[in-house]
Order: sequence, then C-alpha cells, then structure tokens
Amino acid sequence: MSMPPPPPPSFPPGSPSTGSTSASFGSRLVAFLIDGLVGALFTVPGYILVAADAGAIGSLLVLVGSVAFIVLYCKKVSAGQSWGQKVAGVRVIDIDTRTNLTPGQVFLRQLCKIISGFLCYLGFLWMLWDSKQQTWHDKIVGTAVVNA
Repeated sequence: MSMPPPPPPSFPPGSPSTGSTSASFGSRLVAFLIDGLVGALFTVPGYILVAADAGAIGSLLVLVGSVAFIVLYCKKVSAGQSWGQKVAGVRVIDIDTRTNLTPGQVFLRQLCKIISGFLCYLGFLWMLWDSKQQTWHDKIVGTAVVNA
C-alpha cells in the first residue's frame, strides 16, 4: 500500500506563490540600470577626487561608497526588493523555498554577476533562451527573478 504524497509546502504571507511568473528581460534590465545608477551615486564623489589627484582620500571614498552600497543593496534585496527592482516590479527569490534571499545569498549572487559578465555579458543574456529564464548567476546561487 503506497503512502499519499506529502502536501505542498505552505509559504509565509507576502511571499511569492509557486505560480509566480518569470520577469521579462526588459524589466530585469530596468532594475539593473537603476541599481547601477544608485551604486554610481555612492562612488562618484570618490572618483571625482581621484580624478582631481586627491589620491588616497578619493580612493578611500570610493571604497567606503562601494561597501556602503553593497551593504544597503544586500539589506534591501534580502528584505524583498532593491530600489531598481521595486521600480521595475520584480523581485529575486530562492528558487527552492520561493522566499526572499538571505544577505549571504544576495552577496554571493552579486559576486557571481562577475562570471555572468565575463564573456561579453553572455551570462546575463542566457535568460533569453533558458527554459527557466535564469542567468548564470541565478543558476549558480539557485535564484529566480519573478514579477512582484
């Protein structure tokens, strides 16, 4: 006699349902560009000082701005959405649990974007023909970008 299959997992209120649809390339691009602009705002003052030959002070400001942006970005995404994702109406979720990412997952995903951009951004474009519409960094970390 066989056992009945286990019930499907229940998801916390406010988390994406199992029926969430993958976000389009266009909406992901909008989110990427907005987040990139926000990131640039954190580092531009330092780059200006570096260009003005302020040396160590400018470099330190670039480093502090970059770290501040990474910390804020990781906190925003692990809480639900980054600035760009909110505007574009998308969110990044753990593909297995269908819940928000942990700060560690967000950070690892950001590092893996380097791999996605390595060969003429092929890893970012991969979602255009992937059956799950995942980029390389999504596949590595086990995430999906869905409509919010």
